[in-house]
Amino acid sequence: MSTLSPRLLKLTILFFILGIFFTNYLLYLCYRGNIRHSSIGINTIENKHNSSNWLKIWEKKGTSALKDTEPLHYASGFNQIKLDQWRKLVATVINANEGSLKRFKKGDHIVDFGCGAGAFLDALGAATKTDRLVKLPNGLNDLNVYGIDYSETLLHVARKRVVNGAPGHFFNSDIKNVKFLLDGSFDHSISWSVFFYLNSLEDAISVLREMVRVIKINGSIIIADVSSKEKEDLARTLRGNSTYYTKMQQKRGATPDHLYYPKEFFLETLPKLGVRVDAIIDESDMKPSLSFYEPSQYRFTVFATKVE
Repeated sequence: MSTLSPRLLKLTILFFILGIFFTNYLLYLCYRGNIRHSSIGINTIENKHNSSNWLKIWEKKGTSALKDTEPLHYASGFNQIKLDQWRKLVATVINANEGSLKRFKKGDHIVDFGCGAGAFLDALGAATKTDRLVKLPNGLNDLNVYGIDYSETLLHVARKRVVNGAPGHFFNSDIKNVKFLLDGSFDHSISWSVFFYLNSLEDAISVLREMVRVIKINGSIIIADVSSKEKEDLARTLRGNSTYYTKMQQKRGATPDHLYYPKEFFLETLPKLGVRVDAIIDESDMKPSLSFYEPSQYRFTVFATKVE
């Protein structure tokens, strides 16, 4: 029986040790979520518990929002701005792409992905300058509004305060998979200030695919208040220096991190889903000024149309 030479034996042992080292290092990178998407520079693996950690926060907010005296937008994390500022924010962002607000017509069906307590849908009425653009039991059916969220507590608030208890408008589900909604059953799909709470790029693509699937041809898609990858350093600086965020950290401990997106992600992904990107607008460039809303310095909104 032949035996390995001392030199070959040493090399075999060395390669074996190196193999173990690199395998463990790769597993460590996966765990830490540091594997990057090669073409657009965004994390493809994030903390897998990000969404579940946020859910605990939203459940607590929902309990507080059950009180009719607390503005709905507080339950969506906008505690730092007043009700009139919230309505101004919604109106300014939705109307930033000329003509977008005019696309909302009487009788249209709108679905909000990640609706929370329904603050956006509630404010949409003020944005379109009517008393209330929601489907109410009394027949005021200017717009038919629907929402999806993973927090049942927040949905309970939305059902009570946005549609006055009318059934069949708000659904408890993961927004990555809403197969219970039929293809092409809505005129508009919207997601307001939600995408930075997602875990990963793959999750974002899944949500976009569903947002596209459920709307009709020529239907509009709006992904609002997205955290910009290009301005991530600015965002982290502002959040670190913010008195409001400092108080929140002290009150409930460290919050999960946000996910930041390069605009190229939407420019590359949406056309593959049969969608035309109409505009991507920095909120810092919108008029009237949103200076009262600090995150507008590093957020943008995507306006798109389903074409096939």
